[in-house]
Amino acid sequence: MFVSDAVRGLIYVIQSEPSTGADPEADLPPRLTELHGNYPNPFNPSTTIRFALSSEGPVSLEIYDLSGRRVRQLLRGESLPACEHAVVWDGRDDEGRAAAAGVYPVSLRTREKRSAGRSCW
Repeated sequence: MFVSDAVRGLIYVIQSEPSTGADPEADLPPRLTELHGNYPNPFNPSTTIRFALSSEGPVSLEIYDLSGRRVRQLLRGESLPACEHAVVWDGRDDEGRAAAAGVYPVSLRTREKRSAGRSCW
């Protein structure tokens, strides 16, 4: 398609792929269960932790300090569907206190897999 702007003397060429309808793969679950990480990183005052589940089932998502102590449990075995997910951590521990600045490992556990990543605060 061509669009002209007579005032500026420009011609724009607009190209697009022909529409084929719904994408059949858009409704398929992810192929892998994996922890994608978080954004923004480093973060203040919160960060979003993204992960994918290839099958439905119970999920635990926990934040640890570098000594291995659990700081926050964001998900406690909740049954989630197979798809992409995002959970927000507000930078607070299980008691509601603000966590100190630093690096915090993130643990994602499902029936099929345990994944770990790092989150900066």
